[in-house]
Amino acid sequence: MSEQTLLDEIYILKEENKKLRQLLTKYGYIFEETKLTPDEKMKIYRSYFKGRDDIYAIFYKQSVFPACYNRTKGNCYYEKGHKVCSKCNNSSFIPLTDNVIRNHICKPNQSVGLYPLLKDNTCYFLAIDFDEDDWFDAMLSVYRVAKRYGIDSLMERSKSGNGGHLWIFFDNNIYASYVRKLGFFLLDKAMKVNKRITFKSFDRLFPNQDTMPIGGFGNLIALPMQYDAINNNKNTLFIGEDGKLVNNQFIHLANIKKTSLLKVEEICQKNTERVFNNNISEEIVVKFNNEIKIIEGTMLKIYRLNLNALTLNTIKKVASMWNQEYFLFQNMHRPIYHKTTPAILSEYEVLDEYLYLPRGLKQKLLKIFDDRLKIEETTELGHEIEVKFKGKLVEYQEKIIDELDKHDLGIVEAPTGSGKTIMALAVIAKYKVSTLIILPGKELLKQ
Repeated sequence: MSEQTLLDEIYILKEENKKLRQLLTKYGYIFEETKLTPDEKMKIYRSYFKGRDDIYAIFYKQSVFPACYNRTKGNCYYEKGHKVCSKCNNSSFIPLTDNVIRNHICKPNQSVGLYPLLKDNTCYFLAIDFDEDDWFDAMLSVYRVAKRYGIDSLMERSKSGNGGHLWIFFDNNIYASYVRKLGFFLLDKAMKVNKRITFKSFDRLFPNQDTMPIGGFGNLIALPMQYDAINNNKNTLFIGEDGKLVNNQFIHLANIKKTSLLKVEEICQKNTERVFNNNISEEIVVKFNNEIKIIEGTMLKIYRLNLNALTLNTIKKVASMWNQEYFLFQNMHRPIYHKTTPAILSEYEVLDEYLYLPRGLKQKLLKIFDDRLKIEETTELGHEIEVKFKGKLVEYQEKIIDELDKHDLGIVEAPTGSGKTIMALAVIAKYKVSTLIILPGKELLKQ
C-alpha cells in the first residue's frame, strides 16, 4: 500500500470522526477537551441541580436554616427556644440565583442546601444518601442496578469523605411519589446483590416525602462542588466507578443522561414485585443457599457469613415490615424524620458473624426455606414442678387456652380485667413445668 493511499485513508477516517463528533454534539454530548465558559458551566450545573428557587438553605457552624433577609433583625418566630421559619410572619426568604450558586462554588462559607420537593409535589431529581462504613460499595451497587435498567446516574463523594450521594436526574419534573417508588425499587434490587445494604437506606432519599408537609419545606440536600470541601479535601466532587475523581467535573455532569417520565413509569409498572412479597417464585428459590445454619435459643441465631446476598436479604425481610406510622404521617402531610419515624421497622440484629431474629419467626422461615434450614435447638425445657390450679375458668378463657395448646409460641392479647394472669396460672398448672415470669414493674409483682 502506497504512502498516498495511507494518507487518503487517514483523511477519510478524520472526516468520518469529525461527522460523528458533530452528531454526538448535536445530541448533547460534550467532549473532554471542550473549553467551557463560566456561563456555560453555570447553565449546566443549574440544569441538573434543580429544586425550589424561591428558597434555599445556608449552613452555619453545626446549623442549617433557610436563607432569610430578616434572620439577623431579631424578629424571628420561636417555638421551644428554636426558630421556626415556616411559621414566621416576618420571613423574607432569599431566592436561589446564579450568584448564590457561584458563591457556593467559588467562595468560602457560602455552602448551599437545596430543597428538591416543589410546591406541586414534583421534583427534578432523586438523590440517595449513603453514610455507612461501606458507603461506596453500597452506592456502586445501586449505580450498577440503575445502569442495568437504562438509568444514568451520578456519584458524588460527600463533604465528610465518609459517605456519598447517588443522583438521578429527570428531563422534566415528576411527581415525588413516582420518584420515590423508583428509589425503593433500585434499593430493593441492590440489596439482592449486596448483603451489606440495609433498610436504613430507604430513609435516605431526597425528597423523603411524597407530598409537601404542612408548615414545612421538605428535606434538603447539600449541593455538590462546595468551595470549602473542595479546598480542604477534594470532597463534594463527582467520582467514577473506581472511586476516584473524574477528570473534568462539569463535562462529566453534562454527559449524564436525564431519565424520562416514560422510563420511570415503565420501570414502576413492569416491576410490580413489592419490597415485602410473600410469594417467592421458584426462580428466586433456586438461588438460595442450600444450607442455612440456625441455633434456636431465646432468639434464632443465624450464621450469616456464608450466606449469599439474596438469602440474607430474604431473611431480613421476614423480620421487617413497613412502618404504618410513616404512611400515616405521609397522608397527614406531617414532617418525617428518619431517626424517629423510619419507613421500615426491622426486628433483626447483626452481631459479629450472626444475624439474630425473634423465635416467633421460625415458622415463616420454614415456609420459605423448608429443609434448607439446619436448626440446632438449645432452648431450656425447664423442670417438673408440683402445682395445682384451684381457680375456675370461664368459657372464653378455656377457648384461649385450647388455642394456645396448638402452638409452641404465642401472645395472648386481651383487655384489662379479662383474666390473663389467671389463664397463665392455669397453663403453668396444666404443664407442671418451671416457668419464668417477667413483669414491667414492682406494682404488678405485688399482685
